[in-house]
Amino acid sequence: MSVVSNKTMVGQLLSWEEVCPDSIFLVQPMDDGSVVEFSWSIVARQVRHMASHIASLNLPPKSNIVLLSKNSAYWIMADLAIMMAGHVCVPIYPTLDGKTAQYIVEHCEARLLLIGGVDDGADGWPELWKAVSVLPLISLPSAPAGIVAIRWEDVVSSELPLADFPLLQPDDLATIVYTSGSTGRPKGVMHSHRSMLSACEGLHYAFEMSAADRLFSYLPLAHAAERCLVETCSLFFGSKIYFN
Repeated sequence: MSVVSNKTMVGQLLSWEEVCPDSIFLVQPMDDGSVVEFSWSIVARQVRHMASHIASLNLPPKSNIVLLSKNSAYWIMADLAIMMAGHVCVPIYPTLDGKTAQYIVEHCEARLLLIGGVDDGADGWPELWKAVSVLPLISLPSAPAGIVAIRWEDVVSSELPLADFPLLQPDDLATIVYTSGSTGRPKGVMHSHRSMLSACEGLHYAFEMSAADRLFSYLPLAHAAERCLVETCSLFFGSKIYFN
């Protein structure tokens, strides 16, 4: 089964929230060994809270917002919150070198950074942090300790949910996915909601995917293939995502 709304990523989330609010969407292992399950209704609620906060920042319409984090349930929710607030998500790899990250931040004219789990003990982290910390910050759970930023948890617990948000259209720009830059400077590939979701229709014919399927998120969500096969397909078919 698939729920086809107005063919936008946010529209799909809201459709599943209405159809099966209590079904589990995201399964997140925590550092203490516990596992947290997020239903469609919980995800939609947290997305509305964060979208409300982003909207309150009064950024120019359709601003580019950088998402820097390892894969997690919060990566998916942050991506959807950026879209719901009427902006464009620009994901970057958490293993990116500082020079490339700086180029992407400047090239897309980013206005905000959402940061989650990264290898802050890695040799390249100081330069990566230097490149992205020029932006206003919002921290996701598992973000490095010591980062001074507005926290996801505080926004979700205190901000009113966004009740009135832009009506997204299928051809609206949803994300800019930058290539690795292995053959020169990274190229920003622009994807609309329609182009993100259209791949799912072909996958349905190839694999007969449905809400009964379970997806394991392993490759970086900043990568086009993982974004399509895991995040976008889960929103199209209602499948459950497990994170490692």
